[in-house]
Amino acid sequence: MEIIITNKELTKQEIYFLTKAQDVMKMKDAVDSVVELSAWVIYTDVNADGEEVELFSMRTVDGETYATNSATFIKAFRDILDVFTPEEVTKLKIMSGTSKNNRQFVTCAYAE
Repeated sequence: MEIIITNKELTKQEIYFLTKAQDVMKMKDAVDSVVELSAWVIYTDVNADGEEVELFSMRTVDGETYATNSATFIKAFRDILDVFTPEEVTKLKIMSGTSKNNRQFVTCAYAE
């Protein structure tokens, strides 16, 4: 596992909850909500097929953790980081959409 970017210096406990905890929920479970973040991270890890994949994980101020490997979500989040510093990203709006191929996807937007 390699941490690429995060919003702050993470404690060992935060790293565990963001990357290894068994109760991490799928990002699609947070669709249609605005979440206030206590920590977030973009990192790489090896999947079941032995391939390195990029992941995004966030922990809310309520102690819930959501993660995704969605390239669409991660690109949208990186677009946010093109405008804001990592420390400024404290709230996200989690959304879903339908692709041209009629497939559901999850994405995000900056929220105040």
